Amino acid sequence: MNRLGLIVLIVASTLGTRAFPVTENLNLHFDPTPKYNFFLPGCFDSDPAAIGLDRNAHLVWARQRNAGDLGKNISYKTALLFNCQDVQGDALINAFSDISVIIANYAPNAACFSNDTAVIGRDRAAHDRWARSKSRSQLRDNLQWKGAAAASCMDPRYAADYFADVSVVISRAAASGKTPPTGQATPITWSTTLEKNSCSPGQRFVVACPSGGSQIGYLYGYGTYSVDSSICAAAVQMGIITFAGGGKVTFQMVNGLSSYSGNNQNGVGSSSGGSRGPCSFTF
Repeated sequence: MNRLGLIVLIVASTLGTRAFPVTENLNLHFDPTPKYNFFLPGCFDSDPAAIGLDRNAHLVWARQRNAGDLGKNISYKTALLFNCQDVQGDALINAFSDISVIIANYAPNAACFSNDTAVIGRDRAAHDRWARSKSRSQLRDNLQWKGAAAASCMDPRYAADYFADVSVVISRAAASGKTPPTGQATPITWSTTLEKNSCSPGQRFVVACPSGGSQIGYLYGYGTYSVDSSICAAAVQMGIITFAGGGKVTFQMVNGLSSYSGNNQNGVGSSSGGSRGPCSFTF
């Protein structure tokens, strides 16, 4: 199997393995204090959903996708994390160790990994020691290989749970990257949105829209907007900033609406529509 290839489809034949759908009792290095790094420039800004810390949101998303899509997404996010120079040191080691334990938990058969019994070990400290002697690219490649092998052996009933568990680990590691000082706005673009299911109600963010903007992409709602709406365009519609001047915007995530009503104001038109995810945002 090509270690750098995309993750193969999960198949029903499990080579005699058993899957364990929960990880709450494993000795993982989860930071009990939730973090959310809105965007990591150059690393995760292309996929905001990758750094959502809500496990249930990842689970809901995963249950709507097939096994091939889940495998490709995990491989993609693993590459994003380990190629991101904003994430360093123990954050990468911890992510590698935690994901390795999760893989061992869901695919505990050495035959899946060329009979390498170390892969299915649940001793987190052993994975940690191994990782500290390797480069970030070696850790990335090893996780992608193990993820592909695990996918071919895993009980497909637990594929979504596996995806959610790994996604939360990646999100926590991403949250250790560079973040703006308290009160400083995170620069975004006029096309920036929040992907569906990438939010938690109550979270507040401060962002900076550049000057010389225009309405780009979708805009659903008025006052309360869907998470796939342009943040900057919504701020213009509400009179907080202008296209010409841009500026700092503070918004908060709230529960998603069953329907959105559009409006035309301040030169910005928004559309009406049904539910577009579990969260919305407002100013």
